Amino acid sequence: MKLRINAFKIHLLTDKGPYGTLAKFNQGLNVIRAENTSGKSALLNGIFYALGLEILVGKRGIEATKPVLSQAGEYLGKDFKVLESYVELEIANSSEETITVRRYVKSAKDIRLIEVVNGALLTKPSKQNHKVNSYFVGVSGAAKREQGFHYYLANFFKLRLPDVKRFEGKMFLSIWNVLLRLC
Repeated sequence: MKLRINAFKIHLLTDKGPYGTLAKFNQGLNVIRAENTSGKSALLNGIFYALGLEILVGKRGIEATKPVLSQAGEYLGKDFKVLESYVELEIANSSEETITVRRYVKSAKDIRLIEVVNGALLTKPSKQNHKVNSYFVGVSGAAKREQGFHYYLANFFKLRLPDVKRFEGKMFLSIWNVLLRLC
């Protein structure tokens, strides 16, 4: 079992035009080093957000992302307002199957949906049309129902999620601890 992050991309549609950035990762250890306010936290928070794991930074939904992804920012001395934004994360499992997940930060679309595309859209883009499937995250049952993203992700990584009892004795499934062991 392994989780390999191949690439992460931020897409912004602003009142000043499109902005974005792409970060590609090598196999093995990657060190992220840069000056303050250069986007290190936005990158890491965005990866957690793309995986529906933003609770790991102590927040839910878009509150876990940086304001530059949902509100406004500045680039080369120009202020801009965000009209729409999303993040994409390309990941692979131990069988070298690759998917690209897309989650909207600011959009008319439901931010509780994560779109999954089979293939390496960020590192090996192609002109072919890929089938997109949408899964829910951050809602009850997202780890144990077929329409749930964490259910899909557990199957993609060939994981068997443990049954965990709540304090009142009811069962629930959690992918967070399992995924943390992969990273």
